[in-house]
Amino acid sequence: MKGYFGNLFDFNGDGDLDLIEEAADFAAFKDMMDARMKAKQEAEKPISFKEDYEDDDFDEDDADEELDDYEEADRAAAEVAAEAAEIDLICSGLSREELEDMDFDERQDALLDAGLDPDAYDFW
Repeated sequence: MKGYFGNLFDFNGDGDLDLIEEAADFAAFKDMMDARMKAKQEAEKPISFKEDYEDDDFDEDDADEELDDYEEADRAAAEVAAEAAEIDLICSGLSREELEDMDFDERQDALLDAGLDPDAYDFW
């Protein structure tokens, strides 16, 4: 009999999983599912700056540093998005300067003709 991971836990190599091997197979599977569920719950958990501190030892300077970290991450993400948009324009044969010189309707048509989403680009 094969387990969740095939014969990975067939320690004695007889082609079948005995009770101990099945337990090891199931434990590994359960650990993976628990880790996946925990990661999913963490991703869905709202961000709170105050939950990391007790009320009596909450330090506004620490909170400001955390905010600075988030702002820095947002800036970095915006820079990456801007670079990706610029690469998309270059790959489609368009240049930002040409698009900035066009009026709104011409710019929309040029982006659509190039297969790009006009709403993803901000020119003002």
